[in-house]
Amino acid sequence: MYHGEFDQLRFSKTGAEVKEQARKKIAKLDKRLAERRAFLTELVAEAKVDNAVDALIDLDALLQTARQSAKMPAEARSRLQSVVDKIAEERKEKKLLQLVERNLSDETTFDLKFPALRYFEF
Repeated sequence: MYHGEFDQLRFSKTGAEVKEQARKKIAKLDKRLAERRAFLTELVAEAKVDNAVDALIDLDALLQTARQSAKMPAEARSRLQSVVDKIAEERKEKKLLQLVERNLSDETTFDLKFPALRYFEF
């Protein structure tokens, strides 16, 4: 059994392997984003926020509308804020993964540290 620091270990992976893992993570993010969008749609319907379709196009506008709506209870506003924050975070992660996928050379070998190995779910 290994008792040392995992952060000191290096694992060789090709660009093609890293890109494949990035594609898998993007697919997972897409699924989570779709689930969050569905939840957001339900939340907006429950709260009877005016102009919900227009607001869904821009989540910041939706959040602003919800904040100003007297119809939306505080608990719903809090849930809305949480969902919007998670969507923004996941969109940012997806963009980073897409950048990795587009720009890594398939043939190049990378020495990944343990945290990167875990992140890419090898």
